Order: sequence, then structure tokens, then C-alpha cells
Amino acid sequence: MWVSFHHYGKSKIGEWVDNNIAHAKHLHQLALNDSHFESATEPMMSAVCLHYKTPRLTNEENKQLHFTITEKIESEGRFWFATTIMKGKTWFRINPVNIYTEMKHIDELFKTLQAYCRVEEKKYQ
Repeated sequence: MWVSFHHYGKSKIGEWVDNNIAHAKHLHQLALNDSHFESATEPMMSAVCLHYKTPRLTNEENKQLHFTITEKIESEGRFWFATTIMKGKTWFRINPVNIYTEMKHIDELFKTLQAYCRVEEKKYQ
């Protein structure tokens, strides 16, 4: 840790942290603007939890949908995130902390989530 502070300086590291938080807040806002998604809470740091709403599916089917989507996206190698269970629901837990992440990557991730979730949801109908 000391080497990082010594090499990059606290201002640069602070800039990276601020960018990470901005990415999480942007992803939160994207979810708020899509009626199929909800965000657990406005992020204070660089983590955001998103839930894809599936009123016609059981909780177990919705849980499986989240796990399936996460595995599919991770297997493609462009994004990595986890799932978590909170408030009785399964969520995508996304923590954008890569210093090379740009807002366009967050937009791409959300578009990917939208598309894959809709396709996967149709498999249950």
C-alpha cells in the first residue's frame, strides 16, 4: 500500500476512488431509469446491487436467472461481478474498481445485463 501511495500519490489514488464511486452511481441511475431493474440503495462507495425484476417468476426462478446471467457474462471475459442474496432477493453485486474502467464500460455492462436478462426470462415462459 505504501508503495502505491509513494508511486502514484494520494491525489491520483483519490481520483481513482472518486471515479469508481461515480461509476457505481451511474449504474445505480441506469437501473432506476429501467422499470425492469431496481437498485438496493444509492451507492456511497464503489459497490452497487441491482435486481432484475421478474414478477411472473418464482423467487427460485429469479435466483437462478441471476446466477445464470452472471455465469454467462463472466464466461465471456469482459465483466466480472458476483451475486448476493439480500432482502430476500437475489442481486447482481457489481463493484467497479478497475482504474481503467470508463463510463462507456458501465453503459456496456448495463446494456448487456438488460439484453441477457430479457432473453433468459423468456426461457421461463
